[in-house]
Amino acid sequence: MKKLAFLLVLVGMISCSPSTQIVKSWRDPGSTVSASGSQKVLVIGMVKDEGSRRIVEDALAAKLNGKGVASYTIINEEMIKAAKKMH
Repeated sequence: MKKLAFLLVLVGMISCSPSTQIVKSWRDPGSTVSASGSQKVLVIGMVKDEGSRRIVEDALAAKLNGKGVASYTIINEEMIKAAKKMH
């Protein structure tokens, strides 16, 4: 029975693999990419509870070695409530 369950899970995972492939790509010849271009990364935790959101964002931002910024330090509750009213 365990082998059957494992087989079903395995088949399910394989069938969910993406079939999308990149066939062609284009880059502007005049553009350049530099490693110093990205200064900070905004970390947004999609969690309903505000306390949990802060914990998740702080943990993820800490893993980014000083480049991560938790969204709650930039986006406050009033801004979120105003955005919800617009929809």
